[in-house]
Amino acid sequence: MELGRVGISLKDRLEHGAVLLQEMAMLLRAQGAKCFLDAHNADVQSAVSLPLFQHASDVDLLAVLGGDGTLLRVVREHLPFSTPILAVHKGNVGFLAEVGYNDFEQAVRDIQSGCIERDERSLLRATLCRNDVCTDLGIVLNDVVIGQGALARLVDLRVGVDGLPLTHVRSDGLIFATPTGSTAYSLAAGGPIVHPRLRAIIMTPINPHSFTQKPLVLPSEVTIEVDIVHRSDTHLPEVALTLDGQVSHPLLRHDRIRITTAPHTVTFLRRPQETFLPALREKLKWGNS
Repeated sequence: MELGRVGISLKDRLEHGAVLLQEMAMLLRAQGAKCFLDAHNADVQSAVSLPLFQHASDVDLLAVLGGDGTLLRVVREHLPFSTPILAVHKGNVGFLAEVGYNDFEQAVRDIQSGCIERDERSLLRATLCRNDVCTDLGIVLNDVVIGQGALARLVDLRVGVDGLPLTHVRSDGLIFATPTGSTAYSLAAGGPIVHPRLRAIIMTPINPHSFTQKPLVLPSEVTIEVDIVHRSDTHLPEVALTLDGQVSHPLLRHDRIRITTAPHTVTFLRRPQETFLPALREKLKWGNS
């Protein structure tokens, strides 16, 4: 496959970011690509003299340099788009960004030779309904979290699925995760690991008051609605909705949050050896005694 137009997006305040960006651009140009820089990183443009791109649809391939947080931001800011992403690890854990920076050149050659796999991931959409007005809050690759604020008080949440009542949860909050996000906050809260090729929504209570309320895996086609309820007009705890741990929206009593699977997906380019199961063993140490 020809590289064509390649957009590069960097982690904010990445150490030696301008130098790494120059190295990537030189390598890509040597392989015949035209390089562009994400407008989000315009602060380093003067150091590299690359034209800016505004939308992922403006390029044929998007190379993201950073950690998982950078990748989550890029997906949220640029969706919807069909441009494949090559995620290059230069962060802490790098569970999503599986190509190490030192392997970037080989990954580019693999793309050109066709020795690459397309890894399609599902996304979730969150909608807030308040006073009969519904607002689209955005798309997530990992999770939508409804949780308490600074005060250590339980949150009362009523959950329904496809218009039918499911449960009333008193807990520190609820996590709604994609299979991709099943290895993030949901896993830390006791949720299951779900292979990202599956289509599902994982609902994980955070420290539930009832021992019977365990994580639940639901089909991706369902519509989940969560109502913010409280048994008293006083001492209403602070409640917020967080998208991928990066964007927060304060919630009020009687708000309703709707969680659905987004109609579009995001595609990552992986080398055959950089798939989910090896990453599970090597980076999360799954199954180690």
